[in-house]
Amino acid sequence: MFVLLFVYFLPSLIAGRRKVPNAGSVFVLNLFLGWTLIGWVIALSMAVRTVPAGSRPPGAGRMGGGAQMTFTHCGRCPPGRVRRERAAWVVEPR
Repeated sequence: MFVLLFVYFLPSLIAGRRKVPNAGSVFVLNLFLGWTLIGWVIALSMAVRTVPAGSRPPGAGRMGGGAQMTFTHCGRCPPGRVRRERAAWVVEPR
């Protein structure tokens, strides 16, 4: 029984271990459609796909690390405003 559950959730385990950006989607797909062979194969392919180097935000996989915003100066607002807005939104990782 344990072996069958392990094989059933193998795509979710792989996605979690590799820290792919869509690990939650892989788990939901695996949970609800993994019993069909097509759903399991799609979940497995999503889990093992190659993740481009720049697609992971800094600190991905750590608590509170990946939610950072980037502000650029548009030329219409004063630079001090951009710094204030950035300081209000960006939380530095611990």
